[in-house]
Amino acid sequence: MAENRWAPSGACLLFACDVVSYGDARRTDDVQEYVRAGLYRALEASFGHAGIPYQGVYMEDRGDGTIAAVPPEYDPALLVTAFFDRLRAELKRYNRLASEVAQIRLRMSVHPGVAKFDGRGLVGTDANHLCRLLDALSFKTAMADTGATLGLIVSERFHTDVVRRDSGVIDPDEYRPLRVAVKETDCVGWVRLPPPPAPVVPLDAGGEEVARRDERAPASGPPWRDHEPRVAPSMAWTVVVQRAMEVPAMLVERTREAVVQALGPQIASVIPRSNDARTDVIAIVRTCLDHGDGMVRFFDAVRFVAGETASVQRLGETIAEYWDEL
Repeated sequence: MAENRWAPSGACLLFACDVVSYGDARRTDDVQEYVRAGLYRALEASFGHAGIPYQGVYMEDRGDGTIAAVPPEYDPALLVTAFFDRLRAELKRYNRLASEVAQIRLRMSVHPGVAKFDGRGLVGTDANHLCRLLDALSFKTAMADTGATLGLIVSERFHTDVVRRDSGVIDPDEYRPLRVAVKETDCVGWVRLPPPPAPVVPLDAGGEEVARRDERAPASGPPWRDHEPRVAPSMAWTVVVQRAMEVPAMLVERTREAVVQALGPQIASVIPRSNDARTDVIAIVRTCLDHGDGMVRFFDAVRFVAGETASVQRLGETIAEYWDEL
């Protein structure tokens, strides 16, 4: 704490990050030390790039990451724009030079709130909430699904007060809702997961290069699209419901509503809606099954709202597997 000129004692902008798989058995003490040095260099460069003096930021080491507080006079949008973009670039540069075992993939969380330094560390429910966002299994799963180098989760408060209002600097469409259920916390966080840097492969002997297509993304269309649909629901629909519930966007009322609207008025107008997520998803799937192209529309709607993620791909694969029974 000695190197910091400022310590929080009220309103501030809270930030935390941790290195994915920092405790991997392959990471020896020397590797962990190398990773930590690379992380802190990246953080210092990123705060500086955002116009936030690094020495003026409260920084608390957490071994595999850090928790920090930024003085309230700085624009909170800086952390998810200039800081985030520079940090992503710094990690990309670091990873290009580091060995496989020393690669850094980073989760970060941001939350505006109130916190106090009590001489030992940060104290406050907002600091707790920040850490719950970072530790959410749903966020860790989303990071694993995309392979992103840097993933960001912000609180509902930050999303409402900063992301949605700062449309001139921040693109709200880059953020997707995610349920956070950790210990006593059950809330919605908003996640931004830029795609990982695409590997490049030689195109020809002339030296041109093209990015390799992301093999995690679903194909241009589901394999069952050209099949003749058979609207004869069996218990197979329950498997589809389960897969749909694994898509984070289907757990949040706001984005679930977006999926329903994307189905078109012919289907959307006859779905018996419910405030309970599972009951609502069941009704959506069963109603889609009653329409000849309903499952095609359902998959397209989920993919449009949730994006090209691994959980959406698994949903498509499940529909394909059980298509003849649906």
